[in-house]
Amino acid sequence: MFPAPLSVTVGPGDQISRLTFVRTGSATHDNNLEQRFINLSFQQTGQQLSTVLPSDPTVLVPGYYMLFAFNNAGAPSTAQVLLVSPPNQQPPPTEYVVQSGYNCPQGVVNNPAVGLNETSGDMNVVVIGWNDNKTSVNAVTDSQGNAYQLAVPVVRYPASGGSTTVSQAIYYAPRVSAGANTVKVTFAGAVPYPDLRVLELHGVNAVDVSASGGGSGTATSSGTIHPTTPGLVISAVTTSDGVNSVAGL
Repeated sequence: MFPAPLSVTVGPGDQISRLTFVRTGSATHDNNLEQRFINLSFQQTGQQLSTVLPSDPTVLVPGYYMLFAFNNAGAPSTAQVLLVSPPNQQPPPTEYVVQSGYNCPQGVVNNPAVGLNETSGDMNVVVIGWNDNKTSVNAVTDSQGNAYQLAVPVVRYPASGGSTTVSQAIYYAPRVSAGANTVKVTFAGAVPYPDLRVLELHGVNAVDVSASGGGSGTATSSGTIHPTTPGLVISAVTTSDGVNSVAGL
C-alpha cells in the first residue's frame, strides 16, 4: 500500500484515544537506523477508525510498519503489520515462467518424457525437436490427463531429402491439474536425438498467434508475428543439428 485513506476496525465499545504507526527497525551494533514513529490523526465512528497516511515519502518511508490503537486507558492493541510500498511501484507480473524441465536422450529413441510438480491452472508449453524430417508426432500426453494441442505446427528443414535434417513442433495444454506430472511425446517411430523441453507458465491460458520456419547456418527465422493481445508471454525456440535449424515463435 502507499499513502491513502486507511480504515481500521476496533472492538465493540472500544474508545480509541491514539493511533500510531511504528516502522520496524534495522539494528546493527548499538544503532537502529530505520525505526520511525508517526502519530496518526483519525476519526472514530462506532467500531471504525478512519485515517489518511502521510503523503510525504520522507516521512512515511517505504517498508513494514506496526499499527497500534490505544484505548482511553492508554493500553495499546496488538500490532497489525502493514507494508508501505514505494510510490509508482510496478505491480508484480501476472504472467511468468514457473519452472521448466528437459530431456535430451542420446541415440534413436521414442517416448521421451519430462517430470514436473505443477500448480493447478497453469499452462504447459511443450517443445519437441528431433533429427529427421520424416517422422511425425503421434501424441503429446501427460500422467494427469491434460489435453495438448498444437501451438506451432511441425516445421521441417529441409522439407524433404537431405543428409542432415531437423524437425520441431510446439504444443500446449492450458489449465493443467496440480501435482506430480510426467509429460511424454510419442512419435510414429523412434527418432534420432529427440530434444524435449517443457515450460510451466502462470497467468497464460491461450495461444494468440504463432509462426515457424527453417534454414541453415545463421539464416534461420521463425517469420514475423503480429500479436493481437498485449501482455502475453512469447516463447521463441530453436532446434539445430549443427548445420540446419528450425525456429518457432
